[in-house]
Amino acid sequence: MLVIHIISTEDTRSFSNVYVDLGARVLINPSSSEARQAIIDEPETIIFIGHGTEYGLLNSRLDGYFIDSGWVNLLRDKTVIGIWCYAGNFADRYGLRGFFTSNFISNIDELLENGFNNF
Repeated sequence: MLVIHIISTEDTRSFSNVYVDLGARVLINPSSSEARQAIIDEPETIIFIGHGTEYGLLNSRLDGYFIDSGWVNLLRDKTVIGIWCYAGNFADRYGLRGFFTSNFISNIDELLENGFNNF
């Protein structure tokens, strides 16, 4: 199992609790080439975790995408677990298989933006 964890904000740093006991190979904010090779080498399951949109997983600067449509061909034969906001929309668009979150709220601002005012 491979985990690619994109840490862009303090709340995404705490996401390591999701995979801490899985015994997976973990890449935190890897370069594109390092991630690409790790994806090629991983025979089965890949977890992507961080902030994102329906267009992919955002990079650590939140000014572009780390995983987007250009990565889909590498992911088609893998089981992918996408943990970012709207990862399910990304997976549906490109026919990826695995488990994908629809809205992974990770901070108070996201709660408020999504109408959760009574917490």
